[in-house]
This record gives sequence, structure tokens and C-alpha cells, in this order.
Amino acid sequence: MELSRIAASIEANYEIKEITVDENGNIVDPTPEELDANPEGYMAYQELRVYALNITDKVYLEIRGDDGYNQTIHYRDTNNGVMEFDGGDFSKVIHYTITVLSDSNNCPGDKLRTISVTTPMRNTFANQGGCVYIPSYQYCQEYITAPFLASNEEILNRINTESENYRNSIQQQKYERDKTFWEKTTDFLKKNATIIITVVVVLVAIGALVAIVIIRKQRSRLI
Repeated sequence: MELSRIAASIEANYEIKEITVDENGNIVDPTPEELDANPEGYMAYQELRVYALNITDKVYLEIRGDDGYNQTIHYRDTNNGVMEFDGGDFSKVIHYTITVLSDSNNCPGDKLRTISVTTPMRNTFANQGGCVYIPSYQYCQEYITAPFLASNEEILNRINTESENYRNSIQQQKYERDKTFWEKTTDFLKKNATIIITVVVVLVAIGALVAIVIIRKQRSRLI
């Protein structure tokens, strides 16, 4: 039960870190003022890291990646129970299987849990001009965890179509906001002409009926 509890508490995932290095290749954390003063003296890039937390001396991990990565991690190999390694250069999707096993003398090597982690690849289509307007569109997201099944031509056509639709909708929204009061009133009357005519006819009919009733009452009094 203790080992099961420890295994259940282990967390594994990936993180994309923003790294800045100086001219000598040292990792630094420059202030905005330092960047403004020497913009060419720093280079920023993204780093993919796979990590696992809450590892104890009662368990160990076997990590296998479909790219050939193969590593066994014991508590002594971690930083106070935290393990991480380089997840690659974003050139392809990698599936990792992390198996948690017992490191206890009572049941050494017993399998306790399996964790799956899939790291993303960089989406080259995200650099298309149309993606500036629709960054959350499926073909414009910066990172993806599964290759696209559509052809390059089909993807580009869909990006262009979706981008054009988005720009047109923005233009339509701006046009609607900029309409004058009378234009909006005219549009309202055109869109609701049937309803308005029906209401007017009903009101006229009711008015005529009321007038007839009043006239009849007045005649009956005179008689």
C-alpha cells in the first residue's frame, strides 16, 4: 500500500522553457534595460524538458522513448526526488513510457504504475502569414502532438480560407459597429418586415373592432 501510494504521487510531463544566453553561451536572465541596451548580445530559444516529480528511495523509473531513449533512474540520480532530461529539438513527436518499479528489498522490481508522456513537435505551418490572424486554428498552433494527415497543399488552402473568413468577419463586425442609426433602423425593418406588418394588421383590426363596439353601444343608448 505504501509503494502504491508513492507511485500514485509521482507526476511526469514535459515543459517548454524559454532560455536566454549571452555572447559567451552562458544562460542568463537579463533585465529589460539590459536587453534594450544590448539587444544583439543575447539570444533566446526554447528548450524542451521532460520531468518527473516526487520520486523516493522506495521506487525507481525505467524510461523508454520511441526515438530510442532508454534510461533507468534511481532516487540517487535525482535532485531531491526531481528528475528531468532533454526532450529533443522539436523536430518530431516522441512518446515516452515511464514505468514506476519497486526499489524495496521486500518486493524489488515489482511494477507499480505506468505513465505516458508525449512531447510535441514544432509546426512549420505556424509560420504561414495567414496564421497571424488565427493562431489557435488547428493547422496554425505552434506545437502539435500528432502529425497532420492532410497534404501540404490542402493544409495551406485551409489556412488561407480560414484566415480570409476571419478577416471578413472582422470587417463585417466593424461595418456593423460603424453603421448610422437610420441604417440600423432600416436593416431592422427589412429583417423584421413580416412581423411588423402582421403586428400592424392585428392592431388595426383590434382598433376597428373596438370602434365598432363603441359605435354600437352609442346607438343602443340613443334608441
